[in-house]
Amino acid sequence: MDGISLYGPDRLEVGGSTTATVESAARRSFHGVAPLGLLPHPALTPQAWERLAPRLDEAVSDLDGLVSAARSVGVLTFEESLRAARHVAEEYGAGRGPTELWGAKEGHVASVWRASFGHDHEAAPAVVALNVSRDSVAAEELKSVARRLRQLSQRCPDLVAEVLGVWHLEGDRARGHSVVVVAQRWLDDSLEINPLRLSEGGTRLCRVARFLTDPARPAHIEGVVGSALDELEHRRLGADLGRLIAASAERSEDGTGWTVPSFVLERGDLVWHAGGGVAVACAGSSVTVPAATVEEAAVQAVGAACHSLDERHVWAVLEGAASAQVSQS
Repeated sequence: MDGISLYGPDRLEVGGSTTATVESAARRSFHGVAPLGLLPHPALTPQAWERLAPRLDEAVSDLDGLVSAARSVGVLTFEESLRAARHVAEEYGAGRGPTELWGAKEGHVASVWRASFGHDHEAAPAVVALNVSRDSVAAEELKSVARRLRQLSQRCPDLVAEVLGVWHLEGDRARGHSVVVVAQRWLDDSLEINPLRLSEGGTRLCRVARFLTDPARPAHIEGVVGSALDELEHRRLGADLGRLIAASAERSEDGTGWTVPSFVLERGDLVWHAGGGVAVACAGSSVTVPAATVEEAAVQAVGAACHSLDERHVWAVLEGAASAQVSQS
């Protein structure tokens, strides 16, 4: 597969060549966000992960048990994530290899790779997002997320990034641990939504174009480039999220509430796309909300997702969610 361009975060070319091998492209590159399987470890700190991440596949001192813990849950190195993304891109392309593979973002559950094939082919889009699980714990979560997103997409296809396929890679992908890769439709011109505290005070939802890191400490986020949502956009986000939650809610088994999907805005579960909110991820499991009606349950669930916002913008989101329920009834 000659001529593939390989990029890391911020579209910085890795490997120094458009025909770089995986090995040369990944050398000394590492994931800046700690993986899901290591989060409960008492020795995990941002500083410890910064020391460990570039050396996961080397014989190093155990760093208070972190190295052995990382190996026990199959934490992927940057190179292994890139290999998995490239392997699935080749299979997904069905003979038309990707022209570009870009490590666009990463989280605790998955690293997200933008695979471009140059042009649409039959029913397959020209650009897809490949979510590569970060470790074996994240692999199980990612499988659950994919199932949940498919269910949500059946109810509100306009509010969910479509899941195109799920791959289970066994064997040596992560030193014996399985890796899960989920392909989704790539949403052009979309920006991650995150609640951020602004310098002028107050916490609002913001469209994040890029996270800024310290060059001396690349795993440490110092700020963001982006724009804050205004009040009308907060209402629109609340309406979209409320409609999605209400459409997929089900009566709880005991009949006292509603089982609804859960979203974590701090984790980047929603993006701003085409003037509104779209879900690209969610929690793998649902939550039960004690409410008499599905409309009340949806508004409560939206409030829980936006709990970190300041009062003014929480109310704007809730007003949007409530108005969406009225218009749907």
